Amino acid sequence: MAQPKKILIVSLGCAKNLVDTEVMCGQLASAGFLLTNIEEAADIMLINTCSFIQDARSESRQAIEDAAAWRKAKPGRKLVVGGCWPQQRGEELRSRFPDIDLLVGLDDVPAIAEILADLDRQTEQTRTRNEDFAESQYLYDHTAARLQLTPSTFAYVKIAEGCDHGCRFCSIPSIRGRLRSRSMTSVLTECENLLANGVRELNFIGQDVTAYGRDRGEADGLVRLLDECEKIKSDFWLRLLYTHPRHVGRELFARLNENGATLPYLDMPLQHIDDGILRNMGRGMGEAATRRLLDEIRSDFPEIAVRTTFIVGYPGETEAAFAKLLDLVREYRFRHVGVFTFSAEPGTGAARLSLPSVAPAAAEERKNLLLSEQQAISAAQNRALIGARMSVLAEGLNQDGMWRGRTAADAPEVDGLVFFSGGADCLSRGIVEVEIERADAYDLYGTAQSDC
Repeated sequence: MAQPKKILIVSLGCAKNLVDTEVMCGQLASAGFLLTNIEEAADIMLINTCSFIQDARSESRQAIEDAAAWRKAKPGRKLVVGGCWPQQRGEELRSRFPDIDLLVGLDDVPAIAEILADLDRQTEQTRTRNEDFAESQYLYDHTAARLQLTPSTFAYVKIAEGCDHGCRFCSIPSIRGRLRSRSMTSVLTECENLLANGVRELNFIGQDVTAYGRDRGEADGLVRLLDECEKIKSDFWLRLLYTHPRHVGRELFARLNENGATLPYLDMPLQHIDDGILRNMGRGMGEAATRRLLDEIRSDFPEIAVRTTFIVGYPGETEAAFAKLLDLVREYRFRHVGVFTFSAEPGTGAARLSLPSVAPAAAEERKNLLLSEQQAISAAQNRALIGARMSVLAEGLNQDGMWRGRTAADAPEVDGLVFFSGGADCLSRGIVEVEIERADAYDLYGTAQSDC
């Protein structure tokens, strides 16, 4: 009797890609494959790549090169590459990395077990699969076998796939396809299943979660989904990631501010503030509308923690345009800020702009200036929390015996942590009260006030 194949899966990129990896793990485990995290034990290595920007492709390239060396070290090993990069540029990958045994596209996710079961026959001489992948149509639902790879306390729920926006710097629509929203019943069922399995925080994700339901003609799909989620009888947090400033407003802000399961946290990439840059980006709103939106949040919904991201070094970004962006960060004092340097993605409108380019060194300097400014702002905001009692979702123990967790203002994997002392039962208690005793630019430190 043949021994089951052992497979090691490397997941790169964003949380949306991680959900695809979790679905593939679920499919493979259900089909009898053995999942391993030990390279020497694996028969197959599957790399789920990201190709959103140049830095992501560099990480994917290094992973493939390392895997190719692993493959050559022992006869019979197989290397499979999936995710956004093959979906976008399968032919390029095939010629660039001849040691890859098989490429799989995004629509191969639900059939991955069947595909890999036939892998031994997929050689360079006999390959019959079409690796010129069509526009992605796949959208997982609650019936998909899925193996949660995040810590047990939180999970990502992809409520939609694809994007209909025309941002000129972004290649996602050409990779992930057009917007496809899951049914509300499917999302709610998955949420209930995750909560029943011990998850304490649900993170809704998509290329733009505020577009949820628009492909079905629903203008208020996200708010209605949140309303239904609030009816779930469980003690949990619900966080929104990846919103678009054109599609947020008072109705959504009010939902975030109601002290229910939905957290007062808004991940809203603004990308820039200069009118010319925003127009050339194709963002659909300029400085005045952006400032009105931020003023509304600051004056009427100050409890909402805003995370945003910016792109520096975009074609045509002058020193004056960057100075305006730096002033925005200083003025609005966002809770969290991420910064990317512009990457000219092939096939996007931004790659074809006939505007002055920004030297990579200058773009990197602007990135560092923004991050340095935000670091000082974050340090001041964290110091202001000393003495406060905050609800913290406990996530585990460190080696030094300190608990670690997050506040409602901190998303998993990208924001800060809270380190605190407490009893042996904090993890099962889930959300505990912690008095903050000290702080740095990124993290908070304190003591649990409840008996956990």
